[in-house]
Amino acid sequence: MIYESHDAAAPAATRPRLLPWSNLDGNPCYLVTDGTGTGRLARLADDLEAVQLRMADDLLGHAVDLLGDDKATAPQIHYLAACLAEALHDVHRIARSRESVSPRPTARRRAATPSRARAPASDLPASAVDRADVLA
Repeated sequence: MIYESHDAAAPAATRPRLLPWSNLDGNPCYLVTDGTGTGRLARLADDLEAVQLRMADDLLGHAVDLLGDDKATAPQIHYLAACLAEALHDVHRIARSRESVSPRPTARRRAATPSRARAPASDLPASAVDRADVLA
């Protein structure tokens, strides 16, 4: 489903933005706007993405706690894995959405950007280091 801005005064449309929800059939929804990101639907999408990111961050904290608990049961860990998979899906969708509206990095910018895959553990955010400690 694609939502379009029908404002005659709006400049030419930008690339469609992937919205953080699906239609009733499970298909992705896109928003085509004037590129300002100030419309009601764009603000609603921004708000929902912010909620999804906060929930994923909170869930990560719960995951670290649960995985550090020797008394955690298999059903608890199974439920945690299901919740983490859902949160990862949401965060991945947000990343794809932001990638579609952000300019693509040039070869020069890619070369200047350090790769997290090659970064030593001390350069990673604390949450990544904490997870490594819990799983070790």
